[in-house]
Amino acid sequence: MPRKKLSTKNKMFAKNLIKYHGNATEAYLETYPNSGINSAHANASRLLAQKPEILDIVKQVADNNGVTLDKLTKKLKQKLDSKKSIVIDREIQYVDDNTNQLKAVELGLKIQGALDDSTKIQNNTVNITHNQSIIVEKIQSNMERMFEIMDSRRDKLNKKEDISTTYAHVEENPNEPAE
Repeated sequence: MPRKKLSTKNKMFAKNLIKYHGNATEAYLETYPNSGINSAHANASRLLAQKPEILDIVKQVADNNGVTLDKLTKKLKQKLDSKKSIVIDREIQYVDDNTNQLKAVELGLKIQGALDDSTKIQNNTVNITHNQSIIVEKIQSNMERMFEIMDSRRDKLNKKEDISTTYAHVEENPNEPAE
């Protein structure tokens, strides 16, 4: 089925969709300034559903600027596995960057259709399907591992302090047994 030619307003909406980083409501309000915010959301959704050519323009601009689906998928994968460095006992440890991972999970779930734009992950809680819960479990497991590492480092530090105290006691009182 041949694509329909877009009106000037439709082309302006596509341009504004790019300008507002995919926020269709903002793009619609910019294109049609007399619209109310409630009707803008509904009208923007309807317009995108009825005129897929608008998204074709956005995709073409993205492709022309090197923002391809393959590149986005690779970047999303990197964010799902992202790490950050923390310093524990003067040692650098690399742990999962849960903030970036959570954002990547949210985006990935939206792409997979498990979340829509009106659903946000707030306070690290959201109702999701069983398949996606595996990702959340991985993040939780990695957070638990980070806390285990921190506890282990703290225990090692405490043991070093205990040994230092015992050694100092023996040096000061060589004839007394150490506690």
